Amino acid sequence: MSDRPRLYPVSGELFVQDTPAAGALVILRPLEQADANTWPMGFPRATVADDGSFQFETYDEGDGAPAGKYVLLAEWRGNEDVGEETDDSVRQNRLDPIYNDPGLSPWTVDIAAKRNRLPRFEATYPPPPPVAKK
Repeated sequence: MSDRPRLYPVSGELFVQDTPAAGALVILRPLEQADANTWPMGFPRATVADDGSFQFETYDEGDGAPAGKYVLLAEWRGNEDVGEETDDSVRQNRLDPIYNDPGLSPWTVDIAAKRNRLPRFEATYPPPPPVAKK
């Protein structure tokens, strides 16, 4: 018997000014119970495909996310030539940091106990003003 929560398929799209954010990392951070200790495999996450689509995983590829309320975070590390270093920590984030800050991200989502198709997310330059979280 597993104590893992039930997962539901979650997919969506991320674009920046009508361009797919291919390679961007998107994360669903719970609005409640966001303590990393309750998420031993990390928060649900996905990598954006070349066409801008993504599908979340929590434990295994494409397995989805538990039902609940989340803030969607995004980070898009560039592919700039950085010499011999290719670690993400030295690559510039191509998105404004607002999109990777749980207190400032303008994107919240409700994952229901069913197959979930999220609306298309569009990052803008400049980013939208912060939305106060309840």
